[in-house]
Amino acid sequence: TRLGQRYTLTAEVLDPATGEMLASEIVHADSREKVLDALDELTRRIRRHLGEAMAAISRRSRPLKHVTTASLEALKYYSVADEHLRRAEYEEARRFLESALKVDSSFTAAKAVLGRMHFELSEYVEGFDREVGKRLLAEAVKDVDNLTDQEKYGILAWYAQAVENDLPRAIQYTKELATLYPDQSHVHNNLAFLYGQMGRYQEAIRECQTAIRLDPYLMIAYNNLSNIYMFQLGSEIDSARVWCLRQIAHNPEHFWAYYHLGWAYLGMDSLKQAQQALEKAYELHNRWKILPRFTWHLSRLGVVYLLQGDYRRSIDFFLKIVEVNPSEPAGYYFAGVAAEVSGDTLSARQYFRQFVREMRQLLRRGPVGPEQQIYLALGLIRIGEREQGWKLCQQACARDTTLHFEKARVLAVYGKPQEAIDELEAAVRHGYRNYVWMKIHPDFLSLHREPRFIALVNRLLKRGQDAS
Repeated sequence: TRLGQRYTLTAEVLDPATGEMLASEIVHADSREKVLDALDELTRRIRRHLGEAMAAISRRSRPLKHVTTASLEALKYYSVADEHLRRAEYEEARRFLESALKVDSSFTAAKAVLGRMHFELSEYVEGFDREVGKRLLAEAVKDVDNLTDQEKYGILAWYAQAVENDLPRAIQYTKELATLYPDQSHVHNNLAFLYGQMGRYQEAIRECQTAIRLDPYLMIAYNNLSNIYMFQLGSEIDSARVWCLRQIAHNPEHFWAYYHLGWAYLGMDSLKQAQQALEKAYELHNRWKILPRFTWHLSRLGVVYLLQGDYRRSIDFFLKIVEVNPSEPAGYYFAGVAAEVSGDTLSARQYFRQFVREMRQLLRRGPVGPEQQIYLALGLIRIGEREQGWKLCQQACARDTTLHFEKARVLAVYGKPQEAIDELEAAVRHGYRNYVWMKIHPDFLSLHREPRFIALVNRLLKRGQDAS
């Protein structure tokens, strides 16, 4: 409470079973600038009531204004950002972290969290930059000695992961943090992410489930768990489905829950349920303007309608990809596939030609990677320039011999199904795990009656298992 320029801070400790007050404390601050000091003192007193040893308090504590920021306004922005991040609302979290740093450019914790977001999300979300993330973490790590253990070990772990590329050290720091603060759900989620990067998937799953047990509303932990089940392990799609449904029970308005649920249903051949989940994701994306140029849900909806034979709606959703993000010409390509399957060869040719034009312009504007060469090769084959497309594919694969999945697409479109399946098997041997995408990819429609392809997909995708 506030009276004039004087602030009063109170805290009570209640028995959760009986509601009986076990302890209470009150402290005062003579000005707004001293509120954080008073809050720090209030925290120490409560911790003593809870039985924490003075030596432990001293070892783990720093004055609150040094732990975070001397600015209440910056701290407010940071707290709001943290809530958005818990709900996996990345754009909003970034905006509030940037606002916090505008108020206090030395706010180490805000700098570190923003750096981690830039580093981890740059591959998937437009507006995040991996190099910016490294720079922010390198700046933050210089000031860790003035922080509490909770913030210090977190920043050291992120720095080890992003800048030093030392995942074992990052895990070591995060495990130390989990030992000191075992009830911090986000720490267990961070540890799960690191285990996943190391390929230690069962440990990652356990840590995700621990995070969710501690905080059933920690949406980012559910998202992490779905990624592990479907995109790192690749085969545990029914486990992913079960956890997506639990996630929706705790937050029925969460975009990623429906997106991942639709993906799981696609892998289980439950096309109508996949359609319903992805349409809900589409509705939420439009309502909340989450990641405005994100298009993966549009391509998945296009595939759902394609597999159900609703070619008009399939084409409409594929073309929405280009409307939402003009730098993604793949929408034209997949619209061409849907038109071709429907028997509208004239429209198919127009879409494929537009795709080839867009790809050529894209490649002229910057460095040409082997994957981009593969995409252009696919378009060329689709418009009848088969030999030129095949030659371009060979050039791309000579530059990067790991492009087994991409080469399989070219071989399938080129009319070499057995060679395509050979490349898919090679992709799996070399670590490819997105088995659902392999199963439903429009370029592999011609393989759906091939016994080897059917056997491969059935072997890779598990169904009907209980979530662990």
